[in-house]
Order: sequence, then C-alpha cells, then structure tokens
Amino acid sequence: MYLAHSDIFGSHIGAIKHILHTQGNDQLYHSSSFGLWRVAHTRVLARQLMLREKPDDHQIAWVSQLNINIPELHISADILRMNILSAAAKKLIESRENSSATSPEQIQQARELASAMQDLIASIDSWTPAISLIWKPKIAEPRDIAQPQEENDPPEFMIPTFPCPHMLSYHDIWFAYTWNFYAASQIVLRESLIEVIRYRSVTLQMQTPHIEDTQKIHNEQLVVDRLSATIIRSIPWLLGFTRQAHEPYTLPQGKMVGRLFSLFSLWVVKTAQFTPIQHKQTASDVIQWINRRHGLK
Repeated sequence: MYLAHSDIFGSHIGAIKHILHTQGNDQLYHSSSFGLWRVAHTRVLARQLMLREKPDDHQIAWVSQLNINIPELHISADILRMNILSAAAKKLIESRENSSATSPEQIQQARELASAMQDLIASIDSWTPAISLIWKPKIAEPRDIAQPQEENDPPEFMIPTFPCPHMLSYHDIWFAYTWNFYAASQIVLRESLIEVIRYRSVTLQMQTPHIEDTQKIHNEQLVVDRLSATIIRSIPWLLGFTRQAHEPYTLPQGKMVGRLFSLFSLWVVKTAQFTPIQHKQTASDVIQWINRRHGLK
C-alpha cells in the first residue's frame, strides 16, 4: 500500500492518513511507532505541499510536540509552517480570481502573509549554516565518481545523464532525503512568496512591483535556482549510481529506498515555476527512469 506506490496523489494517501489519525499521540513516544509516523507523516505532507493544502489540525498538534532542538525535528516543524503559509498564499490568490474587487482586509492579509514568509525564511537562513557537519553534504570530484550501468540492465534502463560537474554525497540516505525535502519545501514557499508580492502589487494598482519588491523577487528566484541545483546534484548518489573508492558498496535495498525518497523533491523541481529548464528535464528523466526501472505506479 505504501512503498509500492510512487504517486502521492493516489487513494493510498487517504489510507495512510487514516492509520496515522487512528494511532493518536501515543505513536510519538515509542521509537518504532515514531519511526513509522515520521515517514508516513512526511509522505502525507509531501502531497499537501505539492497541492498547497493546509495540514490537518492533528498534524499541526503532533508537530507542536516535537523537540525542535533536534535538527531533523526542527526541519519537520519548519516544513509544516511552510506548508501552512503556502496554502494560505494559494487561498489568497484564488480569492482575487473569484472576485471582481479586492478588499482592504485582503490587502492587509497579503502584507501579513508576506511578512510571515520572510520571517520564516530569515529563520531558516540563520540556523541552517550552524547545523551539525554530519548533515552537510560532501562535494565529490568527477574523477572520484563512476556511474556504472546496473548488472544485466536492458537498453531502456540506461542511467539518465546529469548536468552537474560536481555531485553531492551525504552521511546516509535519510539525511539526504530530509535535506532534499527541506530544499523542495523551501522552493514551494519561496515561489509562494513571489506570488504574494506580485498579488500585493496588483491589488495596489501598480503596473509593476516596486523596485524593492522586484529585488526581493529576483533574490528568491536565485535561491530557488540554488536549492534546485542542490537537489539535482545529490540525486546520482541517492540513486546508487556513484561510488567513491573509499566508500563501501551500496546494497540494492539501499538504492531502492534512496530512489523512492528522491521522488518528492524531483516532482517539485519538475513542476516549480522558477527552477531552471535543465533541472526540470533532468528531474523528469529521473522520475521516468525510477518508475520504469521498478515498475512503480
């Protein structure tokens, strides 16, 4: 029901949500059930981020109980806040499309929403540089990297090509997955902020955004480009295509998990408005390769 489906828009997500809701708060306080909650909750959150749907109240209540002094749980809390703000932005934009006039309350809401997004972005930018070194990827030199074809693969399973001269590797698969999920969520948030800034300009009857807002939009687009590159550069390692001479061989099971965990961030790169065309094409090729290679739905 879970790992065999790569499509986060399928009906199995409803089943996952039901199971999580049935388990209640107790699942947060036992190591085995918390591990399941963490993976399943993130899967549900991925769908909500892609559709920019606000999380359910019980999801918000669960995350409020996490110890955000732990980096991974800090990231989980940030992602939930990104989702809430991105969903609010979508609702605000849709309200303009469904109405002939914009009320003063909507203009104020746009200002407050943009401010909340910028505060969250500032918080992310301030704490992530200080995160433990174990979370930070290593830059792999091209000469140390091989991209071997998997044993007995037919021609249609040829490994996609990657546009990155320098790839990234992480301490383990979960760190890479979590960091990419964080990067993809920031892409959603930052593109939502751009929408809100433009919405605010239109409602104030400005032909183009104010020069300060124009600079903000440009800066966010640059960050989206950088986040997209971070995701793409980590994918060869997550797919199990790379191996440096001093690293142990990655077991096939590990490769499979890495491939499944790659999908959400790739979907975001593929569908985002401001990710580079080359990154979109690579993301599309890799998604197609994963689905074809493993017969995913």
